[in-house]
Amino acid sequence: MSEVNLDRIRELVGHLSDACRQLRALATQEPEPFLADSKAVNSAKYLLIVASEAALDICNHLAAKRGGRSPEDYADCM
Repeated sequence: MSEVNLDRIRELVGHLSDACRQLRALATQEPEPFLADSKAVNSAKYLLIVASEAALDICNHLAAKRGGRSPEDYADCM
């Protein structure tokens, strides 16, 4: 088994943390003004994608390096 790339994991955790921080900030808005602001809604959608992809990339990397195989699909990873 090859080694876990800690620099890559740190980078991905940074993306995940940053996206979650920004999502929490968006979540402080009242629902009606938030939903009326298409830029805020689109930002939330994008940040959710970034957070999800970072989490999946972390899982895929750790599974491949420590588990000896890559996950077959997203459900296998989560």
